[in-house]
Amino acid sequence: MCLIEVPLLDRSFTWSNKRSTPTLERLDRVFINLAWDEKLPNTILSSLTRTTFDHVPLKIDIATSIPKSKIFRFENYWVHAAGFHDTVGTAWSIVGQTGRPARH
Repeated sequence: MCLIEVPLLDRSFTWSNKRSTPTLERLDRVFINLAWDEKLPNTILSSLTRTTFDHVPLKIDIATSIPKSKIFRFENYWVHAAGFHDTVGTAWSIVGQTGRPARH
């Protein structure tokens, strides 16, 4: 069925029999399929505070944003874009004024 279990980040067990020597088990789980994982890769599973129930409530956070690297990468095709040389020339001519051409 191509199911993937979403890992529970903050605890190992989701159920207890609440005895003095408790039995602890991981009964509650969340599964997603490959299509979900592809479209919503930042799905996170965590637990809430258990009150009177013997199961721990689970909370799933769903996010669609894919983190992007903050590293600058120069793309070779930029040199062929209209206005590239003019833009770079203008930025480099301002270097003497600010000392930081990348800020323009």
